[in-house]
Amino acid sequence: VPTFRRRLRLPGGEHEGRAASFAAAMFVLPYLVVGTLVVLVGVVLAERLVYVPSAGVCVLLAMAIAGAVRFVGRAVSIPRSVLAASMVVAFTIPTVAGAWRTHLEARNWKNEETLFTAVVEATPDNPRAHFTLGMIALERGEPDVALERFARTLELWPQFSGAWFEIGRIQAERGRFEDAAASFARAAEINPYHPNALRMHAQALHRLGRLDEAAAALEEVLRGRHATPVAVAEYGHVLFKLGRYADAATVYRQAISMGRDDLTSNLELAERRAAALD
Repeated sequence: VPTFRRRLRLPGGEHEGRAASFAAAMFVLPYLVVGTLVVLVGVVLAERLVYVPSAGVCVLLAMAIAGAVRFVGRAVSIPRSVLAASMVVAFTIPTVAGAWRTHLEARNWKNEETLFTAVVEATPDNPRAHFTLGMIALERGEPDVALERFARTLELWPQFSGAWFEIGRIQAERGRFEDAAASFARAAEINPYHPNALRMHAQALHRLGRLDEAAAALEEVLRGRHATPVAVAEYGHVLFKLGRYADAATVYRQAISMGRDDLTSNLELAERRAAALD
């Protein structure tokens, strides 16, 4: 920046050049990270990401205004005070206009629904906004509206695993286990680390009576990082229905050790059935 200033013969001393360099660094260096120019960050949109870059821009803008006042004041016989006042007015008008626009937009921040409705109106092809409105509809007890939002989400972003999962949940609640199994399988395929997709896929297979497939899916769940008490209990139920009573008893004991005391009767029954087979 100092070299650039000298080439243009802009006024200002060495201290001003250092300040400009520092302000430029405040903008460029953080933005290399938050702007996903070098690495991807896990945030789609957040105004907090540009706090520091914006500060750098504001400092550079203030220095540019001061330099322009000095430069024009030397080139044209206009009192510096008049020129400075003109600059202030020129920048005050858009600042006031922006503040008024911010005031109007603030009404959209009343709650999550008004905010993301405004986002959809401004950017109709925003999949995350449609997904969020779908989740709000679910919380409000409007699954049909939620399904429409999730379907729109997948039109815009077919790889959105969360939308596939939520569609599967609605389908399962409506007894459409074949469709639910497919939706959960798709969610698990897209995101193998989803905490519940594969387990819910196995549960849908269980409800369909496809016990061998359900057992295989649950074994995969338990091999991963999601061996929750619910998943372990589900595996025990499937093993019991497959007639593998000794294995079911072992799994029930594991679930009970994880806090599922309600499975005590299941364990006793599995042990009796296993003993009878012996």
